[in-house]
Amino acid sequence: MKEKNILDTLTLSKAQRRIAERMQAGGALFLDPKTGFYSIKERGNISKLDQRPVEAMLLSGALQRDAMGFCTLALRTEIPASKFSPGQAVRWMRSERGELKEQVDAEVISATGRQVRIKTSRGTFQVVRPGALIPGHPAFHDE
Repeated sequence: MKEKNILDTLTLSKAQRRIAERMQAGGALFLDPKTGFYSIKERGNISKLDQRPVEAMLLSGALQRDAMGFCTLALRTEIPASKFSPGQAVRWMRSERGELKEQVDAEVISATGRQVRIKTSRGTFQVVRPGALIPGHPAFHDE
């Protein structure tokens, strides 16, 4: 029986797929502590990477980063936007440049393609990737 390739189960852009293929070929993706940017080490050579696809992969769950800054391909990916329904309670994990900034309670307004439109508990509207949402999470209650 043929072993299934993990890349077949992930929804990735072309740039993200190239990074994942380089990792599968033996490249080590890591957060360079000197520069604060992601780089990949292949056959002893360190190459700089475009940060946007790496950050998108981290947010979607396609990549996982450990405490030392090394990244590995995840075995699963984010929930598709189509699985979210209007009125559904979610928790938005708001992050900037791969760093979690805050957790915000929200309600799904609509979900199309790869985006989910939410209304936060503060009354603001945001369009986010589904990987930044935890579905069905009970709301915070201020006491």
